[in-house]
Amino acid sequence: MFHRRQLDATKASVEKFLNPQNVLQKRLKHLTLAIRAQLEKQNEQQTKEFFAQYYSVIYQVFHDAFTSETTGKVGKGGHQARDTLFDLVLPIFEAVLVYTPELLYQKWQCNSIGVVLKKLLHPQNQLRVRKLGLQYLLLWLQSLRDNIVPIAEELLVTSVPDFPPKPLKVDKQPSDSRDWVSGPDYNAPIVPVSTDGPRPVEDSTMEMIECLLEGLVSQSRRLVWEGSSKHCGFDVLFHLFKKHFLYVLYPQALKHRGPYTGKLAFEDESSSLNFEVDTSAPVYDRVRERIVNWVVQWITPNRAVLSIGVPASQSTSSLASSSATSLGEVSRGDHQPSLCISRKEHGEQSREELVTLMTTLYSSQENVILLHEMLRRTFRLSFSYLSTMETVLTLLQDWLAQESDRRPEFMQERSRFPGLVKRHSEPHLNLNPASAEESASPCISPTSEGKGLTRKRYMTYGARASDPGSPTSPKLQAPSRDVRIGLQPNLRLFISEAAHVFLAAPRQHTLPEQVEACVQVIKLYQTVAMKSLMDGETWAHLLSTLLNITSHVLGKTSPPSGDSSVSQRLACRIGSDLVKTVFVLWMNASLSVSVSTSLWDDVLHLLQSLTNWPAVIDQWKHIMKMMTRLLGQYVYGIHLSQHSGKHPATRRGRLSSKQRAASTNTPLDYAGPNLAAPPAQ
Repeated sequence: MFHRRQLDATKASVEKFLNPQNVLQKRLKHLTLAIRAQLEKQNEQQTKEFFAQYYSVIYQVFHDAFTSETTGKVGKGGHQARDTLFDLVLPIFEAVLVYTPELLYQKWQCNSIGVVLKKLLHPQNQLRVRKLGLQYLLLWLQSLRDNIVPIAEELLVTSVPDFPPKPLKVDKQPSDSRDWVSGPDYNAPIVPVSTDGPRPVEDSTMEMIECLLEGLVSQSRRLVWEGSSKHCGFDVLFHLFKKHFLYVLYPQALKHRGPYTGKLAFEDESSSLNFEVDTSAPVYDRVRERIVNWVVQWITPNRAVLSIGVPASQSTSSLASSSATSLGEVSRGDHQPSLCISRKEHGEQSREELVTLMTTLYSSQENVILLHEMLRRTFRLSFSYLSTMETVLTLLQDWLAQESDRRPEFMQERSRFPGLVKRHSEPHLNLNPASAEESASPCISPTSEGKGLTRKRYMTYGARASDPGSPTSPKLQAPSRDVRIGLQPNLRLFISEAAHVFLAAPRQHTLPEQVEACVQVIKLYQTVAMKSLMDGETWAHLLSTLLNITSHVLGKTSPPSGDSSVSQRLACRIGSDLVKTVFVLWMNASLSVSVSTSLWDDVLHLLQSLTNWPAVIDQWKHIMKMMTRLLGQYVYGIHLSQHSGKHPATRRGRLSSKQRAASTNTPLDYAGPNLAAPPAQ
């Protein structure tokens, strides 16, 4: 009986919001009740059918209500209008984005949606409104996929303050990237920033970057497509994020293919700068640090406790939660929302997100090169970001501690048969309708990198609904490029990337952090040497790197006498550990592979030039004692540790005067008794 009454109430609400003679507020109220009733059924396909049937009227009611609530009243501080906007109007817009992706792919209401997002992302809006607009924008971008429109990409780039960066070389006055703010459809901000005082630009930039990073993952599986298959839009979002943000912050990844060409060292920093835009401001280093932490916390082998010190349960909930699940909480804090979009449990969602993100990051050579460049540039940040450097070093050590078959795919050994690929590389689109029934997650072709996305339109939404064989998503294909590099090239890259902490010019205010970073890198080198099976080329690269580092740290300065410089203090604090590492790893290398004559000449020349350093003399003395002990044990079978220094003195005191005189007069060239075998009889 109760169920029947509920059905009757839902049917009545549908009739009332469909009736154009009702006033707007009444239609909006009953539309909200109808959508809520559909969501309470916990059946996505039934909800999708509801939107497929009434999508035109639903969007008309939303658009009229949004226009009414944002025309003058909200900007002037009307709290009641603002409540209606966040509780009733915007949840309908979100539901349209989630349940009509096929329509949106056809660029349905493209201009209208662009205007709505412009108003939400207005730079003079409060930060919470702009975050909400960014989450909606990510949903829209997933629906557009390869049919993306320029305004959508422009909104994505300009949604983060200080992006795009200013050009370095300007032949003519460039147009403002935010021309849309003062364009023909300019409107006042919906919820303007408080007059108490503007927030710093860096804070706003980091807040929006944080929202973007969380949205890349949490929004990627929210769209409800036709059929039972769930399409993930993370590859679409990551392609755009890589194109407009990562390649701007890490331009060298576009030029350098070292991991796949055998070239170890990147070009020097002067040639690796992006001369098209200026990313030298401190805010861009903060963005780089946040992006690296975001990547590392997802790809860390042991995610029980994340490297940045946040428990996995808290971080997972943070990343998996969407602002759209509770619009009232996003907009006004503790107010109960009117609509909620059903989501999966955080644990299940997190597992799917983790697999999706790692698969995408390791899916192409371009992404692996970008990952290496991100790790390399982390060691070139200011030492005030020491925690991020330690996070990356912990990640590298975790990778090395794993079993070979559990390491990331790009660290696996290449196949003996190049035609066989273990896993798919960068997927690309096949828009052939005949092959659409086997479609998988939509993604972007690597050939479209930096050239814009190919656009193609399908049949109308009504024709698609009537044609069960029509394509609902592009088909994934797997090119034959292998992303695997092998362990040895990766080890050489890790060694080269981490060495920059020694080569950076020391500064007084960051000297303790630089010392700690150098100590951590020395431990990484020890881990590489002790726990990894290295070939001769990797050993030679490690020894050569250690020699260059030692020469740079100790060879370009002298031991302090009186007032010491920053370089001298750095050398004093890490010199002993550095020289000890050189000696120990040199002996290990000699026992494992054949060290070249040129490297022996280099280490001899270096040690001869560093004899003025007490650390070198002390470590040489310690190593010589250890070598003498080892030679006595393994060559002569004598355990010198069992013969302490007091035994000869005690024995000498017991000798008679004649024996003492005889031992004193023993010639220096006395070689001891003749141990040769007696002649045969």
